[in-house]
Amino acid sequence: VFFPHAGPDPCPDRLPMKDRDIDVLFCGNISPLVFTEVFDQRLGELPEKCREIVGRAIERVLDAGSDVYNALKTSCREQSDSRLEDYPLRTLRGMLSLIESFAAGKLRLKYLKELLKLENRSVHIVGNIGEIIDQAGIEAPGSNVRFHDHLSFNEVVRMIRRTRLLVNANFTIVGGSHERIWQGMAGGCATLTNESVFVRSCFEDGKHILFLPRHAGDLGDLISSHLDRPRDLQAMADSALRLYAENHTWRQRVKTIVDLFEEAARS
Repeated sequence: VFFPHAGPDPCPDRLPMKDRDIDVLFCGNISPLVFTEVFDQRLGELPEKCREIVGRAIERVLDAGSDVYNALKTSCREQSDSRLEDYPLRTLRGMLSLIESFAAGKLRLKYLKELLKLENRSVHIVGNIGEIIDQAGIEAPGSNVRFHDHLSFNEVVRMIRRTRLLVNANFTIVGGSHERIWQGMAGGCATLTNESVFVRSCFEDGKHILFLPRHAGDLGDLISSHLDRPRDLQAMADSALRLYAENHTWRQRVKTIVDLFEEAARS
């Protein structure tokens, strides 16, 4: 069952871009499984055949951009001509958790390393990222970057409403959407996110939304070029908000689901 995330009604007292004090906001965590010793320990708890399947699935996610579920399903079939139904639920859960945490964490860390290089920008990071970059030996960012560790949902929403550009990097959802995207649009900020089939079908890159560049090294230039044009960034946020308000609030999402059930009942 595909149930896209949604968001609240647009914030009625949205700040214009010129009055927002956070240039870039990133929210999220990275699992310690990105570190080899932690990953190998967890991998060793799986049967040998499952370890090989997990390795192949991770390659599919990292190299081909596959979603976690299809990467696992294809790797099962190729490795041993087996199906997902052939494995106990607990084993499947363990394999999925490893693939998701390692692959998504590695991709997120790759883009965050570039984000932390930004200078003369107010960058706020929410989550366990400070701890992870210390362990990963990544060079400490400048004083323009502020780490918040874990904050409540309401605290993050208040920060979003002060933000010019919200960065979403959720590489486990390549077909659907994440609530951060909708919260950002409802709060009136521009959104930079990893590409997904659903979001691509709803918004135009560069007009309503920005997608992460294929090469992480291009991230800094992409962000700076848009922050340097606040009027264009405002126009992007405004155009996204119109589409969001018409199609992607919780109210509209529930109506769509109810309509589908009623249509199915009639047929």
